[in-house]
Amino acid sequence: MECATGRGSALGVETGDANRQSMALGHEELAEVITAWPLISADLRQAILVIVRSADVIAEASCAATE
Repeated sequence: MECATGRGSALGVETGDANRQSMALGHEELAEVITAWPLISADLRQAILVIVRSADVIAEASCAATE
């Protein structure tokens, strides 16, 4: 498994776990998120950012453990 680096990298990391689905977004899905982002409430945007950042931390820890 190759580990990705940088902000938001966990969204594209493959875990190798058969029970986990990749969270990588395609171009169309990403465009939809960018378009909808300003329409989402500030509380929900904050919650989404917390989840994404925690996924980054988990992915970085996982990569560090495999190196």
